[in-house]
Amino acid sequence: MKKEIYVFTRALLTVVLMALVAAKGYAAPPTIIVGPTDAHFQAQGDGGKVLFTWQTSTPGSFNFIVQQSSDGGATFTTIATIPFTGAEDYFHPVSGLTDGVTYVWQVKVESDPVGLFESTYNQTTAYTYVQFTGSVTVGELNKNQNSVTLNVVDNVNGEDNFMVEYMAPNGPWVSGPVFTIPGSEIPRQVTGLMANTSYRFRVVAIKGGNKIYSNEIVIKTNRDFPPKPDSFTVIQTCAEKVTVQAVYSNPSLADQFTVSVNGQIVDSGFMSAVITSTVSVSPGQTANIVIATFNETGLINSDPLTVNVPPYTMNPPSGLTGSEETKTENTINISWLPGTSPCSDGFIDAVEIQLDFLFQDGTTGSRLDVTYGNATNYLIENLKPKTWVGIRVIQRNYTYGTSAQSQQIWIRTLGPPDAPTGLAVATSADPLGEIQNLISFTDIADDETGFIVDYRMNEGDWSYLTSMVANSSMFYHKPLQEGNTYSYRIKGVNQYGDGPYSEVVIVTVEYTKEPKSPYNLQGTIASGSVNLSWLDDSQRESGFIVERSTDGSTWTEIGTTGRNVTKFTDSDVTSGNTYWYRVKATNDVGTSDPSETAEVEYVEVSGLVNVFPNPTVDAINLRMAGERSTITLIDQDNRTVLSRSVKLVDGEASLDLSNLKPGAYQMVILTDGKTKVSRKIYKY
Repeated sequence: MKKEIYVFTRALLTVVLMALVAAKGYAAPPTIIVGPTDAHFQAQGDGGKVLFTWQTSTPGSFNFIVQQSSDGGATFTTIATIPFTGAEDYFHPVSGLTDGVTYVWQVKVESDPVGLFESTYNQTTAYTYVQFTGSVTVGELNKNQNSVTLNVVDNVNGEDNFMVEYMAPNGPWVSGPVFTIPGSEIPRQVTGLMANTSYRFRVVAIKGGNKIYSNEIVIKTNRDFPPKPDSFTVIQTCAEKVTVQAVYSNPSLADQFTVSVNGQIVDSGFMSAVITSTVSVSPGQTANIVIATFNETGLINSDPLTVNVPPYTMNPPSGLTGSEETKTENTINISWLPGTSPCSDGFIDAVEIQLDFLFQDGTTGSRLDVTYGNATNYLIENLKPKTWVGIRVIQRNYTYGTSAQSQQIWIRTLGPPDAPTGLAVATSADPLGEIQNLISFTDIADDETGFIVDYRMNEGDWSYLTSMVANSSMFYHKPLQEGNTYSYRIKGVNQYGDGPYSEVVIVTVEYTKEPKSPYNLQGTIASGSVNLSWLDDSQRESGFIVERSTDGSTWTEIGTTGRNVTKFTDSDVTSGNTYWYRVKATNDVGTSDPSETAEVEYVEVSGLVNVFPNPTVDAINLRMAGERSTITLIDQDNRTVLSRSVKLVDGEASLDLSNLKPGAYQMVILTDGKTKVSRKIYKY
């Protein structure tokens, strides 16, 4: 744009000046303008050729006048007119030169038509043409970041020597040292070059002032050694792998990278500004990690990173819970969240479930269950009812190890109620003076449907006493027998069965006064003895005293029985005698009044009464003298259960016992209207 403005301005100025000259009638002197510059030649030698070149910065529409002198510059002849094209560089090939002749060339801008403007000649130095022929070629052998080795092939005849020329971008041609080629080709190294820079290279064959130029080639020097990373850091350390990151401000200086651990290459790839690499390492060991970058020049290692690799640890499972809604007396359903290491692939080979037991009876135990690796819930089976189960979950990876235990939770299976606690007993009298025991306890269960109370007297067997509804805490036991020791125990019951018994509580009920007199004393004759029985009308006796009289007024103690024993056998009797009997109840406080008197006239009846079969199932037969007899059966509680008059046929009679319960009975037989005979029979 500037050149066009300049041309327009110059043309306008020319027109104005010409008008002024014509108007005044002046002769116009020529004006000198800037002519061509940098006129020089390239002697081609072969075939007598020279390439004449020049430059110009003068704008406008004109021609260049090229002239040649063959007498060393004394006279010139125009050999060419070259039109202006707007370029800055121009050339004109000159041929037909004569060997040994000295030439000079010059160039100027052609004068304008009216002679107002003209330029000066720009002249070359003198050149004596010496003819030599051939060619020289150059190629690349190798290179590095600071030098290039060329292969120069000599096909020139008669040259004096050679010279390498090279040009950096936007720079002039630089001449290297002069050399000769002993044979047909030679490698030639150019040093002192800048790395990663494109250069133009050519070789000049020289003979005197004549030159033959080779082909030009462009070679880019190698890049310098790649730099170390600006930063090289560990961004994650795991037991089985480490992640490192390298940052480069100029990644174009390298092509690829490698990562090595303890001298072994474990990763590689193409270069980038940020390189992140995850490499495998050995748990619990030391890893020296190096990143290397390389290009055509070579490789550079980073400073090593020394990493102390931790041993592998897996995070324990979390969120362990057990379902209260679905548990049974034998099963518990649990669930958890897996606890994996952020560095691992998350795979779990197995889950171990550690179970600790606290059974209802206070004993303990343990068990180990195992389930598949990726499980997050598990049904614990084969548990005992009403058992506290302590649960911990452990995850195992067979390659890397075992996690820590999860937090422990305790869940109890369903089952029979826990035993009541705090069992206590207090003895008192009710408003009527009846002795009673108040038994109280603490109900610690919340799942009983009721309670069962057992008791025993002294060292006897345990017996059922009573039942109570759920949430009870006390009950009364009466009537009691004074002078006895009572033991009590309680258990809860529900749909799963009977729970364990509470602790046993024991109390002795002391005597408060003497017992009441027995009554309904009966005497019957047996073979060689008199059998006595009576009824007990007291809860306070410690036993009974049996007395006998042979005259009805003088009494002698003939024996005793224990508490609630209401039978006695007097074996010291004589046939034909009459005996009177009475019984007293006694305890530590005193003795009751005697019972009523029973009179018995003893007659030996052995062999007169036969009872068969004995034991029996549903009937018993009698054989005795006489025509009729009264039969009375008394059970073990001294109650009369049958009394019947039977007729003897030929001295025999049969008695139906099918309606009686199995057990032992005392049979009293009235033989002659007043003689009683006693027999013990057994019914199945």
